[in-house]
Amino acid sequence: MEDKTKQLMDVFTSEAYKPMKIKELAILLGVPKEKREEFADILQGMVRDGRISVTNHGKYFAVKGGSYTNCEANQKVRGVFFASGRGFGFVKPSLSEGSENTEELPDIYIEAKHVKGAMHKDEVETVILYTGDKHPVGKITSIIKRANETVIGTLILKNSFGLVIPEHSRYLKDIFIPKEALKDAADRSKVWVRITDFGDEKKNPEGEILQVLGDSSDPRTDVDAMILAYDLPNAFPEEVLKEARSIPKSVSQSDLSGREDLRDQVIVTIDGEDAKDLDDGVSVTQLKNGTYELGVHIADVSHYVKEGSALDTEAKKRGNSVYFPDRVIPMLPKELSNEICSLNAGVDRLAMSCIMTVDSEGRITDHRIVESVIRVKRRMSYNEVTALLEDTADQSLKAECADLIPMFQTMAGLSAAIRKRRKQHGAIDFDFPEPKAVLDENGYPVDIYPYKRSVATDMIEDFMLAANETIANVAFWQNLPFLYRNHEAPAQDKMEEFVSFLGGFGIALHLQNEVHPKKLQQVLDATAHEAEGPLIHRVLLRCMKQARYGNECLGHFGLAMEHYTHFTSPIRRYPDLQIHRILKLGTDPDVSESSLGEIAAHCSATERKAAEAEREVMKYFKAVYMQSEIGRIHKGVISGVTNGGIFIELYNTVEGVIRLSSLSDHYVLDEAHYRLVGERTGRVFTLGQRVKVEVVDVDLALAQVIFGLVEEDKKRRKKEYM
Repeated sequence: MEDKTKQLMDVFTSEAYKPMKIKELAILLGVPKEKREEFADILQGMVRDGRISVTNHGKYFAVKGGSYTNCEANQKVRGVFFASGRGFGFVKPSLSEGSENTEELPDIYIEAKHVKGAMHKDEVETVILYTGDKHPVGKITSIIKRANETVIGTLILKNSFGLVIPEHSRYLKDIFIPKEALKDAADRSKVWVRITDFGDEKKNPEGEILQVLGDSSDPRTDVDAMILAYDLPNAFPEEVLKEARSIPKSVSQSDLSGREDLRDQVIVTIDGEDAKDLDDGVSVTQLKNGTYELGVHIADVSHYVKEGSALDTEAKKRGNSVYFPDRVIPMLPKELSNEICSLNAGVDRLAMSCIMTVDSEGRITDHRIVESVIRVKRRMSYNEVTALLEDTADQSLKAECADLIPMFQTMAGLSAAIRKRRKQHGAIDFDFPEPKAVLDENGYPVDIYPYKRSVATDMIEDFMLAANETIANVAFWQNLPFLYRNHEAPAQDKMEEFVSFLGGFGIALHLQNEVHPKKLQQVLDATAHEAEGPLIHRVLLRCMKQARYGNECLGHFGLAMEHYTHFTSPIRRYPDLQIHRILKLGTDPDVSESSLGEIAAHCSATERKAAEAEREVMKYFKAVYMQSEIGRIHKGVISGVTNGGIFIELYNTVEGVIRLSSLSDHYVLDEAHYRLVGERTGRVFTLGQRVKVEVVDVDLALAQVIFGLVEEDKKRRKKEYM
């Protein structure tokens, strides 16, 4: 049987081969019945190696995989274990033991029998058993460091003990809770558990209940659980609260010393209807020579949060505020974020004002940055300003804002000029809408919709970008130690793949040494109304790098700006607060580059964690909402294709999956062209393609919406999912 592997690969890679079942392959290769079990083991090993795969109907086919180096049998490798949720997993390696080669090692496939009690994201030591065409295969020999000592899950009570089913399916085993550690928790309640014994291959982990979170069917309980799971700081230490309460609730006369008095200027805030932490106000006047004076007035948080204080230490630790549909986890206590620092209308507030002179072409010709005192005339919402500008507002709002409407019209003209100039410079605009959830009084979502841009949201975005760029220019040319917001150009290999991808549509994109964002925006504009537009836009978005903070100025590729920073949100972002401090210190700030580097790295990490938590919570609320849509048909666009399913994004921003097992054909993933191709029918599903789907089921545990194609046989599909 030793030569069967080679014979099988010859068969699988033959142009004439069509996927066959094990019995057909055995007959083809003349395998006697008494050898069929051994033959099946060979096939299973080839699947495990990644050389071949098997359809849901039990037919085998070759996998087109790459190759890898730096791996050999018996090699020891350290890395992080990622569980699949189905028993097996992969170890993402760090450097192998004793190796100085920094070439990236491939992920190592770990069979369920070789997991050795490791849990998701544990740091482990692995030994490679043998190599395959796609992944080396190994076994975990020891667990170096546990990733989590606590787990969130649902408690199932038994006669004399309990079992906690982990919230995340990648935690492979239920956790045994002895009777004395149950803490009177009710059956089916969601609980937070500390693991006291991690168990092994044969024994489940054991733990004790730290906290009962509540009814597992209540969305608010699930948000509580996710806050714990992401280790987000949900309560302020008493020392921080005490310091916040000691801050005066109003601006005193002594606070005004050395400040420019702008209280007579017409300044408004424009935010979402439910915003409470108002950190930016704007004012615009048009001068006689046709130029504009744009004032961007930002809450002076640094006046109240002194460096090294308890408030500052906690704000730095948090890095940013986190926004969920039902709550906010603020960076600062409400005594600051919603009160003395918030630019509430009709009261004196301390600010840092960036006052810019802008010509009719949207070019900033002059600026000054001052510590100021302001008094916001009126709080406006995006919807109100948009309605006033589009003349759709009701008469009462028009009457109340009659004296502000001319300024809003001036703002719209200035915004259009700034936006036009930014686009001429090559700024990239993807325009993917953000989701908005509407909740009832019990916290249940009653609507999910895309929060669309408007003339008012565009105005505020344009003015904030202008201020941020101006501040960054000041810091750069004064050579100040600073925190920049960097967005580097896409990797060259990603761009070469994108150029090749565009070539398939007959679109030529010529790259020389480096790509300019303007060329990419031209592609977006040219394909915006074409059938292939959604696909091209999504593929380009995947080529982009992630923006991050840094103490070195690397420019912002997406905005086509050489210098950019975050100055406009010190209530909810720590880098902005630190920048205000540097600006106040002037040309000789007592700030070390190393400390700024640490802040940049830390705040980039907290930002990523917050964004991931916000996505997961919104995904959960979407799943809860879609329970009421089961059986209904929706239009959507393919947002992803994998070996396991077709991901569909509906026009209300909800994403779900069509499992390939629900389709009547076997589909092969064509990664290079972002599509799945039906083996028998030749049917193609491509990223960006528009489809109609039926909501078949919702898996709340995974926050996953299951779709079915409306073209598929309804009876068979429902049978698959029910």
